[in-house]
Amino acid sequence: AGNQAPTVTSINPASGTGLTTTRTFVFTDPNGANDLGVVNVLINTALDGRNACYIGYDSVNNLLVLLNDPGDDASVLLLPATATVSNSQCSISGSSITAVKSGNTLTLTIGFTFTGSFGGSRIIYAAARDGNGGNSGWSAVGSHFTSVLTSNPLPIGATPVSGTATAGTTYPITLQYRDATSSLSLQPVQLLINSAVDGANACYFGFDHAGNFLYIIGDSGDLQTTPVRLNGAANGAVSIENSQCRLIAAGSTFTDVGNTLTMTLQLQFKAGFAGRRLIFGGAQTTSAANSGWHLMGSLTVQ
Repeated sequence: AGNQAPTVTSINPASGTGLTTTRTFVFTDPNGANDLGVVNVLINTALDGRNACYIGYDSVNNLLVLLNDPGDDASVLLLPATATVSNSQCSISGSSITAVKSGNTLTLTIGFTFTGSFGGSRIIYAAARDGNGGNSGWSAVGSHFTSVLTSNPLPIGATPVSGTATAGTTYPITLQYRDATSSLSLQPVQLLINSAVDGANACYFGFDHAGNFLYIIGDSGDLQTTPVRLNGAANGAVSIENSQCRLIAAGSTFTDVGNTLTMTLQLQFKAGFAGRRLIFGGAQTTSAANSGWHLMGSLTVQ
């Protein structure tokens, strides 16, 4: 059947917070794990290897490289190792790395320690190449907020963190917001999907957590008056929409567990909203703390 390109299969966990995190990546090659060459992980605000936490793992020679800040040189760990490689964004200890091949899959676990200057919302991208020229291309697979959660609320991430939505078809998206003490303090939270942080001509929602009312923001940035209620609650609209997107009430839910609010929204995008879009989240609390806008993911509307 010829050579088949590898794929980036999964990341676990998909999101997190803090200056340290351990992530497990699974890469799959239909021709067998031994066909895999180099796999890459890039953590940054965009798909840019400069001033990033950008690594390559050579699965043939069992070595890991971390690119420097300009992205034109690298530090090398020949595994197994206990040494540490670092740049201005992150450091990685050889003792935190495991790589296991089984059948068609490579499972790579890496522990990352971020610097304080790399604080903020970051997207985790991954890619894989094989020994015969097959290339998965880059995929956004996860997110991380590289600061310590203290008193402020925080949008944690979106699932899927990256995807393709066909206009007019339902695209479910799950969003998580976190408070330092209790999710019940989150009031309100926002979702903004656009090419930048701009509420005009956007797919833009505000959720009144206490009342279970989800509002859509109009094309000019004004609040629409008829909300949807989540979890099948009565006295809400069947759907709400503007010129960019529609939200369907059926199947749209929210849950509170500990300090985390999880919302799953059933979205449909309009054809005029086609293109690459970024997913931003915002959250406030009953005590007036404000997260500001944070990047949670991206999607392409086609």
